[in-house]
Parts: sequence; structure tokens; C-alpha cells
Amino acid sequence: MLLEEFKTHCISYKPDVVVQKFLIEEPTFFFNNVRKGEEYDFKKNIAEILGVHFRDIIIVGSGKLGFSIKPDSETALYRFKMFDHDVDKGLSEVKSDLDVAIISSNLFDKEIENLYNHMDFYKGTSNWGDRNS
Repeated sequence: MLLEEFKTHCISYKPDVVVQKFLIEEPTFFFNNVRKGEEYDFKKNIAEILGVHFRDIIIVGSGKLGFSIKPDSETALYRFKMFDHDVDKGLSEVKSDLDVAIISSNLFDKEIENLYNHMDFYKGTSNWGDRNS
């Protein structure tokens, strides 16, 4: 995807259309240009490790788009920094990472229960199902 195409869509379409098209439906920049054909196995491995559905794994950020949509912290301007994956070039420079979102209510429930149990938050409560939520 080209940066100019993204900018044009941001101006011309509603935010929900831009999100659906570019952040969910479009191919992932990293797996289309850097590690071709490896996205399925990457997501499948994460899904198996976490015990979630394959569709719960989403690549986000500059690895998804090919550029960052994070505004500059000082100027609040969008710099659209390109995804930098060439780790052999300019080792002193900060390289882009691959951001992965896991959207799973089952995993969330399991991990929040683990957190409460680990912290002994519900000491004396015999059944997690009796929680007030």
C-alpha cells in the first residue's frame, strides 16, 4: 500500500471504512515485502501457543501499513516514518518492530483470573464465577 493512497482515503472516507480497509483487510506490509509467505505460520504459531483462534491475531502498526501513523510526541505532527527492517544497515539506529494485537475475550478472562489468583485478590472467595462484574 502506498502512503499517498492511505492519506487520500483518510480524507475521503469515514474512519470506520479506513480502519476496516487498511488495518484489517489489506495485506500486511511486513509479510508481503520482507518475509513473504510467512504470515500464516507466524499467526498460527502464536494462536497455538496462546490457545486462541487464528483470526484473533492481528498485525498492527508500521509492520501492517509499511509506515507509522503515530504522531510525533513533540510536534504532534504525523511524520509517517517508513517501516525499517534492514537490521544490517545503520545498527546504531532504532529499527522498527512488529506489533501484534491479540483480540480474545477468552484469553482476557483466563489471564485476568490468573492475575487475580496470583495476587490473591479474591482471598476467601471460593468460586471465580461468583465475582461481581
